[in-house]
Amino acid sequence: PIFEYEHSEGRVAITGACHVDDPRLPDLRDTYVFADWSGNIYAMRRLPDGRHAPPELLGFQRAIATIAQNPWDGSIWLGGDGLFVLERNQADADVPATLTATGFFESVVTLRPRHELIPYDVNQPFWSDHAIKRRWFALPPGDDLVRFDPQGPWAAPAGSAWIKHFDIPVSDIDPTRVRRLETRVLVKTAYSAYGVTYRWTTDGTEALLVPQAGDEEDIVIETAAGTRVQRWRYPSWTECRTCHTEAGGPALSFNTAQINRPDTGDANPLAIMASMGCFKGQPTIKPNTLRAHPRLDDVAASLEHRVRSYLEVNCGGCHRPGTGNRSPWQALANVPLDDAGMIGIPAVHPLGTLYEVIATNIIHAGSPSASAMFRRVSEMGPLHMPPLGTFVLNTNAMVLLDEWITGLANREGYHAWADEWLAGINDDDSLPAADADGDGDTNLLEFANGSDPLDPGDRMHPTVQLATEGALEVRFTRKANHEFVVETASDLSGPWEPVDAFANRPRRLAKDEDASVPLPRGQAVFVRVRVTPP
Repeated sequence: PIFEYEHSEGRVAITGACHVDDPRLPDLRDTYVFADWSGNIYAMRRLPDGRHAPPELLGFQRAIATIAQNPWDGSIWLGGDGLFVLERNQADADVPATLTATGFFESVVTLRPRHELIPYDVNQPFWSDHAIKRRWFALPPGDDLVRFDPQGPWAAPAGSAWIKHFDIPVSDIDPTRVRRLETRVLVKTAYSAYGVTYRWTTDGTEALLVPQAGDEEDIVIETAAGTRVQRWRYPSWTECRTCHTEAGGPALSFNTAQINRPDTGDANPLAIMASMGCFKGQPTIKPNTLRAHPRLDDVAASLEHRVRSYLEVNCGGCHRPGTGNRSPWQALANVPLDDAGMIGIPAVHPLGTLYEVIATNIIHAGSPSASAMFRRVSEMGPLHMPPLGTFVLNTNAMVLLDEWITGLANREGYHAWADEWLAGINDDDSLPAADADGDGDTNLLEFANGSDPLDPGDRMHPTVQLATEGALEVRFTRKANHEFVVETASDLSGPWEPVDAFANRPRRLAKDEDASVPLPRGQAVFVRVRVTPP
C-alpha cells in the first residue's frame, strides 16, 4: 500500500474517500481526501517526483461514511451522521499577497526586521538542500508569552509567528554567490497552525505569495565543469502541516536543545530571549545546565550524540509520541538508545525491488546497507527521508550514519554486559539500579564507567580539590559518549541542582576527558556526579 496506519491514537478505519482533481480547489487539487470513522479528515498528495507526502490533517467530524465532490461548484461533501461541506476557515484574502504587505520587515530589500521580530539561530539546521537560513519569531500583542520547557517543545500563544528566510548558493566555485529563494511564515492559531511561503522575484526586491498548491523551480548552479540544475520546491499551504505537527511544536526548532548555544556566551539566543522577558512566569534560566544539540560537524561531540541530534532535528516532527506514526522508533535524542526502538526492530517498509522484498530492520547493527534508516536517507525515491522538499542527498549526514551504524556491531548494551559480568548472582542484584558489590555505585553506573561491578575497590572516584584563589572544584574522568553532570544540594535528601558552570554543561564527548568543575563559593554543600549512559 501507499499508506497505512495502525489502530492507534483512537483511529478506527478509513470509511470515506475521494480523489480531488478540480482547478476550483487549488490547495487540494490532485489529492486523495479521506476520513477515518473516528473523526479525522486527511488529504494525501502525490509529489512531482513520484513520492507521496504524509497525510495532512484537514479537519474533524466523526462518523463520516462517504466523501464526494459536487460537480456543480467543486465543493467536497461528507456524509455520515449528517451532511457536511469541507471549507477552509482561513480565507485566501486574509493572507497578504506580498512579503512587504505582511508588515514583518521595515525593508524587504535589506530584510531589516521590525523591532517586534526577535532573531534566533539553531545548533543544527534542518536539511534543506544546502540552503542558508535566517530565522525570526514574533509574539502577539498582550501578555501571552512562551511557555518554556527544558526538554520538549516550547508552547507559544495563538498569534505567534515564525519567519524563516532561505538563500541558496548558486556557485560551487564561489560560495559567496547566493540567491534569495523564499521566505516562509508559520502562524500559530488557537487550535493549530498554518504556513505560507513567499517566492522572491529575480531582482530580489520583493517576494510574492506562492499559490496554495505550491510550486517548483529548476535552479542553475555554476560548477567547475559548467553548470548543474538543482530542483527546488516551494511548499503548498497544506504541506507545511505535514512536518509542523502539534506534538513537535509546531515550530520544530523552537526548543531548548536547538536554541541553547552555551558556546556563544552573551550571544546565546536562549539567554537573550530570557532577558527580553519572552517566557511565561519569567523562569530562572541557566543555559549551562540545559541540553544543547551539537553541530553535525562538531568533532568534539561523540558520533552518536551528533547522529541522534540529527535524527531528532530532521525526523522528530513525526517520529515521536503523539503523532500516530506507524513506525515504532523514536527520534528524540534524550531517549536512551535501548528504548528508542531502532536497533533490530523490523521496518514498516522493507527494502527490495519490484521482484524481491527483503525483510529489513530500522537499524541492522554493523550493516548500513541493510538498515532502512540509512537507505532511506541515502537514496532518492518514493521512500526518501525527509519526505518533503528535498532533492539533494545530505552527504554529511550519510557519512556519519554509515560510520555510526557500522560501529553499532561492537556496541554492548547493559543487558549483554550484565549477562557477562553479573552471571550467576541473584536476579535482583543484577538490575540496573542495584549495587552488586555494595560500593555505592549502581550497576548501571559501573556499566557506564567501565568498572568491575563485583569489585568494591573498582569504582568512579571523583575528588574535590583546591583550585586557584581558594576555589574548590570537582575533578573526575568524563567517559566518552556519556553525560556527566556535577550536582549539589544543602541536604542529602535534595533537591539536587546542577552546578551552573560552562565546564558542567550536559554533553557527550568523542573522547575521554579529565574534567574540572568549579563549585559555588561560600556554600556548604553535598556534591555528586550524575552519569547518564547513551
